[in-house]
Amino acid sequence: MDPMGGATPVIYFSTQAGAVGRQDTRERPTRHTMWHLTTEKIGCMALNPAEPHCFVTSSLDRTVRVWDVRGVAAPSGEGNSRTPIEIWRRDEKYSVTASYFHSGGHRMVSTCFDNYIRIFDFSGIVSERAAARRRRSARLSSSSSNGGKNGYDESVQPSVDSMVEIPHNNRSGHWVTLLQAIWNSNPEYPPCFVAGNMDRSAEIFCGTTGAVVAKLKDHSVLPTIPAVNKFHPYLPVVVSANAKGKVVVWS
Repeated sequence: MDPMGGATPVIYFSTQAGAVGRQDTRERPTRHTMWHLTTEKIGCMALNPAEPHCFVTSSLDRTVRVWDVRGVAAPSGEGNSRTPIEIWRRDEKYSVTASYFHSGGHRMVSTCFDNYIRIFDFSGIVSERAAARRRRSARLSSSSSNGGKNGYDESVQPSVDSMVEIPHNNRSGHWVTLLQAIWNSNPEYPPCFVAGNMDRSAEIFCGTTGAVVAKLKDHSVLPTIPAVNKFHPYLPVVVSANAKGKVVVWS
C-alpha cells in the first residue's frame, strides 16, 4: 500500500513472473499498470517512504534493485509499454528474500539466502539526486525542454556510502515463512529493525552498526520460530507470530 499513511489509495504488488504492478483502487481492476522487470519471481517489493517514486525489488534472480518510476522508459518494439529506470543494483550469490527502506529513506536492509542481513546507506544517492535536481532546475530555467527525461537525470551514477553485513541464518526451509528484517518506523527511536531467528527468538538490531540490541525469547509462550515480526508504529512494542497461529506481544 501507499507508504504515506494511505493518503493515496494506491496498491503496489509483485508477481512470481517477475513483474511489479500498480493499482489505483478508485479505478477499475482492469486499469492497472504492470512493469515486467525480470524473468524470475520478485518475492518482495517496497516503496521508499521518503521518496515514494522509488521502490526496491528482491528477486529469485539474486538481485536487489532500486527503481525510479518518474524516469519511465519505453522499450523498443513494445509500443507504449513503459518500465521504471533502474538506478541501483546489487548482485548476490543466492536469492534475496526481502528488502525494505527505513522511513528516513537513507537506509535499506535486505535478507538473503547466503545467511546475511545487509544494511545499505544511501545517503550518497540522496545527495547526488538532490544535486541532479538542482542542475535540472538550472537547465529548465534556460530551456523549455528537459530532453524527454521525465524528471530523471540518467547522468547521475548512484553510489552506496557504506554497507554492514550481519551473519544471520536466513534458511527457513519449506515450512517456515521466509525471514525478513522489518524497520521500526517510529521516528522517536534510533533506526533499528527486527528479524526472526531460527533459534526460536526475535532479535532487534541497530540500524547503523548491525549490533544486536535485544533478543526476544521465551519458549514457554513462543515454542516455535517467530518468522513474522512487526514494530508498533507508535508504542515501544513488537509483535511476533509463528506458524502455529500464535501471536506474542513484547513490550
